[in-house]
Amino acid sequence: MGTAIIDPKSMPELLEFANAMSKSGLVPNDYQGKPNNIVVAVQWGSEIGLAPMQALQNISVINGRATVWGDSALALVSSHKKFLGIEEKFEGDTAICIVKRLLDNGDVQETRREFSIPMAKQANLWQKKGPWTQYPNRMLQMRARGFALRDSFPDALKGMITTEEAYDIPPEENQSHTKVDKVVNIGDGAVTSQEILEAIGEAETPTNDAEQLGEGEVVVSPTEQGQSEIEASPLGSYTLNIPRCEPESYGTTQEFSDRYKALMDSVMKATTIDARSKMTKLRELEDANARLLSSSPEGNELIDHRLKLNKKLGVELKETGNE
Repeated sequence: MGTAIIDPKSMPELLEFANAMSKSGLVPNDYQGKPNNIVVAVQWGSEIGLAPMQALQNISVINGRATVWGDSALALVSSHKKFLGIEEKFEGDTAICIVKRLLDNGDVQETRREFSIPMAKQANLWQKKGPWTQYPNRMLQMRARGFALRDSFPDALKGMITTEEAYDIPPEENQSHTKVDKVVNIGDGAVTSQEILEAIGEAETPTNDAEQLGEGEVVVSPTEQGQSEIEASPLGSYTLNIPRCEPESYGTTQEFSDRYKALMDSVMKATTIDARSKMTKLRELEDANARLLSSSPEGNELIDHRLKLNKKLGVELKETGNE
């Protein structure tokens, strides 16, 4: 008996697939409750030769931009017919990646890229809370690898950056790259990115915090008009990124902190989602604002507050037997 392969053939099928998968536990947490991100991932998966389910396991959508994990990027490039090998090493405090490619004339092209501790410090990454503190050498390696693979095999990665790199880009910079005009084949049909955005952008904008982060199933897609409005609006010093909604700007860290706490409280007060979903919503909010939380005086306090709320939710899960 053959194995059925999930392969959406048209836009309606793709949207149906995205909605179904966003409600399942078979996809990574980043895609749960986010059918628009699933559409983007499947679209880009088709562009680089990944089946829909492979795309969901290997592609992450960070601030509206499709990215691929460093190990997945290496796997994609390794399968290219002109790939001849890769060498990764450390020389002192510098991660080095050398990728070899066979050129059409028979010559071998070596692309060498480096990323060092001084470079990480200059980019305000060194000792940054999170992976840069927990796995610093790994992060240096992934950055050098991402540069080398992207520069040597642009035809394989189609301009996609690594997920590890995307997490370190401020959201407003990432969003400036979300507009995609190329045509991508889905099944037997050709669908443009704009058609995808229009198809998934029909939901109305949430009108309150509970809908944004807790109770609502509304998904807001950055239409071309909305995106230009975001780029044109003068952002303040402190931008609060709210998943599936437009960013908000505040003049002081205290204003940012007060609004952030209010959003967390709205999640806790939500009545139509369970404790586990609330944990996910709180973590999504934290991940979306990781850069500012790691650099602002109130950041640690907000993270600690989220952890305390998680403990309360954990007790609730135990009491309901859904641990």
